[in-house]
Amino acid sequence: MPNDVTLVSVLTACGRTGELILGRKIHGFAVGSGFKLDVFMGSSLIAIELFREMQVQGVKADEATVASVVSACGHLGALDQERWVHAYCKRNEIQMNLSVSNAFIDMHAKCGDIVKALEIFHELVQKDVFSWTVMISGLAMNGKSDEALELFTLMEISSEVRPNEITYLGVLTACSHGGLIVKGFHHFGSMTKTYNLIPHIEHYGCMVYLLGRANLLIKAKMFIMAMRIEPDVVIWRSLLFFLGLMVM
Repeated sequence: MPNDVTLVSVLTACGRTGELILGRKIHGFAVGSGFKLDVFMGSSLIAIELFREMQVQGVKADEATVASVVSACGHLGALDQERWVHAYCKRNEIQMNLSVSNAFIDMHAKCGDIVKALEIFHELVQKDVFSWTVMISGLAMNGKSDEALELFTLMEISSEVRPNEITYLGVLTACSHGGLIVKGFHHFGSMTKTYNLIPHIEHYGCMVYLLGRANLLIKAKMFIMAMRIEPDVVIWRSLLFFLGLMVM
């Protein structure tokens, strides 16, 4: 009997290779058998399959549909499927509006093609908060912490848009992955002081992970005890994980 990990791997492979009908069948089997799979994965497979069906039926997709399908490709890591969607856009002269461009940036970053993501980002005449956020998060996710923070600084001085809570999640992730403790605390504090944003549990989690990776476990515990919201099980598990590494 396959387990959750096996099924997720198979579903991802189906999405990347375009075996969408098979993917839907496997997803249906998994749900019917009681497996708890990522709901977005099933939705992504459906989105790409429906997009293909629209082409068979001769229904032209609009920009919103394209943006949704590109996001689905990003969730599955289906870079080959994205190239097919991109070719469709060119063939049907679909405008690369901001929402479509943002989706392509996010997709390329999630697939590890950070160079292409940056290329699309820098070509944007106008950028909204989502443009900046997906690019900052993409850099952080791909191990480019310094570049992510440099881009955040550029965002702040550009005066185009203000960062939001999701932007700061990308910033703190960059600090966490880069082991940048001083910068991490600076940005965590600036959320409230500069932009009047309230940290959520995910922001606290990034800080605990940052301290844990630096083996500052006492400070991590003190940070948790001083949290303004109730720490969840993920926060405590993160601390216990790093404590376990210390005694190995």
